[in-house]
Amino acid sequence: MRNGHANGTAERARRGPLQQEGDDPAAWAAYAHQQRHTASHFPDPLVLPGVLHLAHKVSEYLLPPHERELLLDPEG
Repeated sequence: MRNGHANGTAERARRGPLQQEGDDPAAWAAYAHQQRHTASHFPDPLVLPGVLHLAHKVSEYLLPPHERELLLDPEG
């Protein structure tokens, strides 16, 4: 194994599987937080970022109640 390849693997492991080279974690956190304010029809920010809020709402319509309960309480 070449030294550069081994170093690259270690660097990727340190960053985690989703973080790309050059990513700024603070910028991503700020972006996710800002997405909580995307629903202008609510006076307060959402608990989740907008896309995750919508995904949760869709699950209320598409999933049967027993499967929805598994999403909300996977250990229950």
